[in-house]
Amino acid sequence: MTIHCAEWGLLLVMAAARVPVSHGHLTHLPKAAPAKVALKQANIALVGVPSLLYKGQTRAFSVVGARAAAAVVESSDEQVVKVTKASGGYRIQAIGAGQANVTAVADGEAHVTPVIVRAYAAMFPQSLRADVVGEPAAAETVRGAIEYAVQTQAEVEPGVNVKIVDVHPCSLAPGDAHDFSARVRAYGQGFMTGEGIVTIKVHNLDLPPKRETELWFSDNPEKLEGVGPLFASKLSSDAPVRVLFHHINDTKDLLFLKLQAVNDSDQAAQLVVTPGGSPPDMNPVRAGIRAADEFVRGWQTNSGEVVNLPPHTSLPIALRSLAPQQTESGLCALRLLPGGPDSLLIREDVSPPFPVPGRWGEAVAWSAPWRAVGATKILDWHLPPSPDTQEIYPNPYQEVEATYAAGSKATFIRIGEEALAARDATRHLDGDYGVVYNVHAVMNNPNAVPEDVEFVFEASGGYSGALVVLDGLVLQTPLLQPHCEYRLRKYHLLPGESKEIRFSTVPLSGSSYPCTFDLRQVGSKESYGNLPGMKWSPKK
Repeated sequence: MTIHCAEWGLLLVMAAARVPVSHGHLTHLPKAAPAKVALKQANIALVGVPSLLYKGQTRAFSVVGARAAAAVVESSDEQVVKVTKASGGYRIQAIGAGQANVTAVADGEAHVTPVIVRAYAAMFPQSLRADVVGEPAAAETVRGAIEYAVQTQAEVEPGVNVKIVDVHPCSLAPGDAHDFSARVRAYGQGFMTGEGIVTIKVHNLDLPPKRETELWFSDNPEKLEGVGPLFASKLSSDAPVRVLFHHINDTKDLLFLKLQAVNDSDQAAQLVVTPGGSPPDMNPVRAGIRAADEFVRGWQTNSGEVVNLPPHTSLPIALRSLAPQQTESGLCALRLLPGGPDSLLIREDVSPPFPVPGRWGEAVAWSAPWRAVGATKILDWHLPPSPDTQEIYPNPYQEVEATYAAGSKATFIRIGEEALAARDATRHLDGDYGVVYNVHAVMNNPNAVPEDVEFVFEASGGYSGALVVLDGLVLQTPLLQPHCEYRLRKYHLLPGESKEIRFSTVPLSGSSYPCTFDLRQVGSKESYGNLPGMKWSPKK
């Protein structure tokens, strides 16, 4: 029997429908039930509502059905999506991250479509502003101001962290302004990571430099035995101060050390900060030299970041967590600019451990914590401020003159020996820690032949190191055991030639002072420590 193509198609259909087939003949097909010519139209339905939107997006949608004209259309959460009537239908706008339902209701019948809104952690590009001072403002100062602007001014979603991926700062002369482009990444749980360009206009305010009028010394107690206030004083408008703090956690518990500026006035304040701090360290000498190293690099050109304190806010200047026997050391300069409150309270306290969520965790790890969190509202001080400290020393500078004739006995320049007097004249600062020594030395060669002279640091007071600003460079010695030496520079003097040396140095927290700088003939074994009748007496 031959089966034609049409019959094969019919057989396949019948097999799929399980219609019986007899050998050689096709059975009759069952009669089909009469079909409905039209489905009943739905009363209401939402068409075109997206299931996923990103914050800021808008989409058009419509409502269809027999009762569409009478429908009430709304969002279950207008903080997530907002629904508005539009020409020819409706519009949905993504407001914030989350989930909401878009619902159309008519005559008791409802149609619901869930919508998820996701948000980028931040949108780019953005433009910000920062201010610095300095002659010039050093590149590191500019970098700090950029970090402060990005962390505290960038528009990001709540709880989002930001990180500068790439930026290339440079120094700025007084009065100059420059637009720096920083590539910034914003990220946080529940948000789409965003990365883009932030332009920061950094302006070097053309302010005349002012020397620090006082040294505020917080080293009492040096060994912390528990929580409590350490230091408090009022910073007056346009009367800069230098602040030194140096503490060892002598307990068995974790402690938090916080130095802050408090603006409890109704006026906004601007504070210039030249930072200097060390990570917590088990070696007090190393902590002191790290803090001073950061400080003098900005201080030598009067560089500082301008930070803002709105009314009734507190700004962290230093914030560290100290494990048992760790040392925290800091040396910074503060200047309250005119035009705001007459003074700010500067206070240092020791607190028990407290939660440090989000950016506060970064603030604890930085020597400049204000860059991470900025100024925050005064909520609870926990500890009352202590009375004004007595450890305040006016005019924290020493000017030293010295001469050396090549071929003669060594010249010894003693640092930390003068013991600066306190404001109330009842105490003296043994070791002159935090005092800036400006030294002017003149070398000459009266001989008929060339002579080589060396400039040497001598740890004559005990285990110590030194920082020297010489010819615009910051030189750091190794940490030296008692009586050890380190050559900083060698000079070659022709017959009859004279040379000047101008350098600045500061006695370092943790080190033993007084110390000595020697000018002597190359090859000489002379030192302050081996002078006849000299005995080493360590002093800290």
